[in-house]
Order: sequence, then C-alpha cells, then structure tokens
Amino acid sequence: MSDYTGVLCPYCGKPFTADDDIAVCPECGTPHHRDCYREHGECANLTLHSPAFEWERIPEPEREPEKPEIKYICPRCKSVISRDEMFCPHCGMPVPQTLPEVSEEKMQELQERMNEGSLQGTTAMYSLNSTDKIDGVTLADLMSYLKNPSYIIAICRQEISGKRAVFSLPALFSPTLFFLYNKVWPEGIITMIVSLILAIPDGMIVLYRLTNSTVFNVPLATWDSLSSACSVINVLFNLFFAFFGIYFLRKNAVKKITRLRSISKDENEFQVLLKKHAPPSKAVIAFIGIYIALLIFSLFYL
Repeated sequence: MSDYTGVLCPYCGKPFTADDDIAVCPECGTPHHRDCYREHGECANLTLHSPAFEWERIPEPEREPEKPEIKYICPRCKSVISRDEMFCPHCGMPVPQTLPEVSEEKMQELQERMNEGSLQGTTAMYSLNSTDKIDGVTLADLMSYLKNPSYIIAICRQEISGKRAVFSLPALFSPTLFFLYNKVWPEGIITMIVSLILAIPDGMIVLYRLTNSTVFNVPLATWDSLSSACSVINVLFNLFFAFFGIYFLRKNAVKKITRLRSISKDENEFQVLLKKHAPPSKAVIAFIGIYIALLIFSLFYL
C-alpha cells in the first residue's frame, strides 16, 4: 500500500495522515479522503482522465539545510550569547550590535583556552583576530606598535562596544605622562601646558613659603582659593583623559602606522620602521623621570 502521508487531498486541501481512510480513484490513482470522495461522488481529476493520464506524487521541494545559529561572546563575562539577546543573560551587559561573529571552531578554541585560564583579562579580544582591521590598520600592527597588552585590550573594547570612552588608570594618574610616554605629542604638549597653568597657584604658595612674602601683591588666601579651584579643575581634567586617553592613543597609533605603511617598500622595511618609531623613546623616559621629580618636589613643599 502506498504511503500518502503529507500529500494534500485535492478536495479539502488537507494533508493525509497515517490514520486517514484514503480512497484512490480506480482510473487515475488520485488519492482522496474517503469522506471527501463519497461527498463529491467523483474523482477530483475527472476532467483530466484519459488513457495517458496517471496521478503522480509531486516530489517535495528540498529543504535548505538549517544555518547554524550565530554565536557571540560577551565582552564582559565571556559567556556565549546570541544576536537575539538584548542583554547578556549572565551579566546583564547590553549586547553590542557591532560584535563580530565567532565561528564554531574559534568557539571551541576559546572554550579550551578559557578552561586553561590563558584568556583571563583579555575578554575584549575574544571576537577579534590579528588580521581584523581597526580604523584601517590590522590588530597585529597595533600590537606591534603599542606592545602594551592593556592598551590593546582597551582598544578592542572600544571596537567591540563602538564607544570612545574606555577607562585607563595611567591616563588618570597623569595625562601628560601617559601621552608623552606613548609618543602622542600634540595631546602630550597640550596637557602639559594646561597642567602647568593649573599648577601656578601651588607654585606661588611654595614661593611664598620660601620667601615669606606675598607674590605679585596677591594675598596668600587668594592663592589658596585659586589652588583649590585649580585642584578641582585638574581632577576633572584628569578624569576626562582617563576615559578618552585610549581614544587619542588609538587615533595617534593608527595615523603613524598608516604613514609608516605608506612609505615602506615592503613588509620587512615596515616592521623595521614600526619598531623604530614605536613608543617609548629614551628621551621621553628621561623627561618622565624629571617630571616625576618635579611633582615630588612640589608635593613635598605643599
């Protein structure tokens, strides 16, 4: 007996099931529900009957193989998440819409490395490969130029989240030292000038204590008030660069890498130039030493 399961009844349009009572036209072989055949009293294909006509089951269209669900990794807690999730179900972090896809092979590799503990502290790099580009340069070039893993992780977090603000403790401590150490010259010089201006009231107070006389005929109480105001401004100034220092570092690094790539004849020359111009320089380290000494001197006399 033929299996008509899934075939549509030509009268009612409902598919046959394994439990249906089926009546087959004796002339052409068209299957019907027995009740449908009795109700209509004739074959649904009566007008097609001829010696050459014989009912044939229409082959079902081939189903496309189901695509595997695309998986992503939460930048915060390392959990595997789906694009359908609005928030990570494990830590509650909003799912960035710019998360790169993670293949099944890489997912297994990451899981193995997570089990080994070798990925601790590098959650921002889970979904990025060394060949992936950030602002037009590869992650590998950024790693070769900056070298500092914490900077690379912070830049990857920016790329994944699509946000400019990423906290950096070195930039909070001193934006000037942070920028000059990493050869971000424009921002380093600007922050140094601003820091020196904000330090003027403190310098006047130190001078007063050394000479025991007013400076520029300005009372000591006025310098104290200005010092307090400048301290508040300096805190806000440092906080700004604590969250946006990495962004300026990233833009500077991309600009330099792009320029070095454009003037290099081949990859070997590029790598030599990259190593030569990568931060920090000995002159900057010496300057930082002097700068720290001046800060300590200033704090000692306050």
